[in-house]
Amino acid sequence: ELGPVAPENRELLWKRFQEASKIIHSRRQNFQKNIEQNQNLNLERKNIIIVKIKKLTNPEPLTHNEWQLSIKKFNDLIDEFKSLGTVPKSESKENWNLFRETGRAYNLCKNQFYKNQKNNQKETIENYKSLLKEVKNINEKEDWRKFIERMKSIQIDFNKLDFVPRNILKKFRSEFQKETNLYFKRLKSGN
Repeated sequence: ELGPVAPENRELLWKRFQEASKIIHSRRQNFQKNIEQNQNLNLERKNIIIVKIKKLTNPEPLTHNEWQLSIKKFNDLIDEFKSLGTVPKSESKENWNLFRETGRAYNLCKNQFYKNQKNNQKETIENYKSLLKEVKNINEKEDWRKFIERMKSIQIDFNKLDFVPRNILKKFRSEFQKETNLYFKRLKSGN
């Protein structure tokens, strides 16, 4: 049903078509400009997030609670980074690699802290065991009365030891109290 246009309508129809296509092309160009601006803005935001992630370990958290807060911020920053839109193709790969390297460095630092903490806990557990063993040895000796000052210092040392998980500490503490109470009850009774 569409076919050639009558010569008298051809010029008018052509001008209307040109005006409509100019409007479409200008809107498309504006849309493309806005995409580039938005992508550059997203790139800036993502770079700011990467800097914030780097700052999470400078200065490095020193306690478990500080690390937990830092981990929460880290996860929030990752979510924010991923929720931002696209970046220019020329910058995308470099930006993503920088983000991954920064996250990897953060996780290495965090993992090192927890490995050190685990090693410290093992050492502390060994210290608890050695103090407990020493108290038991003193209780088994025949001249146990000579060790009053040492028993007092063992109690002080026992209470100064670092953190260990609560269930392990509870076990050591109950056994330690049992042994020290035995010593001091014997001392009071004169046996």
